[in-house]
Amino acid sequence: MTDTIETQIQALQALDNPALRTYWKSLGGPQLHTRLNRDFLIRLIAKHLQEKTYGGLDKATKKRLQRLALESLSPAVKSRPAISPIKPGTRLIRQWKGNSHEVIVGNKGFTYRGQPYRTLSVIARQITGTQWSGPRFFGISQAALTKPDTAHGR
Repeated sequence: MTDTIETQIQALQALDNPALRTYWKSLGGPQLHTRLNRDFLIRLIAKHLQEKTYGGLDKATKKRLQRLALESLSPAVKSRPAISPIKPGTRLIRQWKGNSHEVIVGNKGFTYRGQPYRTLSVIARQITGTQWSGPRFFGISQAALTKPDTAHGR
């Protein structure tokens, strides 16, 4: 296999399972389970070639992905109280029907009019009287909810 990374990856399509396993070994990859299908082997080798050429994920990203994967497997995570990734102390302000509503982000929830709340959606429902997505009501993007180091608000 020679030339560009794209050419190398395209060439993998022509190889059968034994040839893919041999190529994987030549790259220094660990012993693989015998039942791995061809498509998985191609993807595994392609990922390895791309990481070798362009670089892989940094340690922090790998750790975050591992944590997210573990959390998705754990039923205990679903029963945990919501913890906002928005920095504590951030003020969220929303105008609604001529009134200004201020929410303060805490370590384990939110404070609205001196009362603690677990989620923004409960606060949005109290303000509007209808079912709302709290983050949407307060104008918080999905990206802000997944980036612990990002603070939003006014």
